[in-house]
Amino acid sequence: MPWYTFRGPVKVINDADDVEIDDEARLRAIDGLTYDDETMAEQLEDPDLEEADIEGGTIELRWAEDHLEVRTAYEVAGSLEPSEVEALRAFTLAQWESGIGEALVADYVAHTGLRLELAPEDESAVEVEVEDG
Repeated sequence: MPWYTFRGPVKVINDADDVEIDDEARLRAIDGLTYDDETMAEQLEDPDLEEADIEGGTIELRWAEDHLEVRTAYEVAGSLEPSEVEALRAFTLAQWESGIGEALVADYVAHTGLRLELAPEDESAVEVEVEDG
């Protein structure tokens, strides 16, 4: 079964003064942060994806070469059509911004004073990688 992984850059903002954090050591310290209390697939109610058997969809932050990125991977029973991939991308972005991602952001800012911006302003910055499972 193939895996569809969506990845995008993350901004980290000091919540007290709205200044973006660019210190590599501080950003690397966030590497591995995961939200898996619930999955995005559990929230999926998109009519364009009704026929697809999609599982997974946790949020994971990873250091990638020179930046922090958010990743969400789904396991799919079969291949998705291009329109289904775009529907899943749109759903994932919405979840990063105001769905499950909102729970992670609220918890993280409460504990650290740092606000995570998971959904990039430029949607084209979100890449999808497909791997056969």
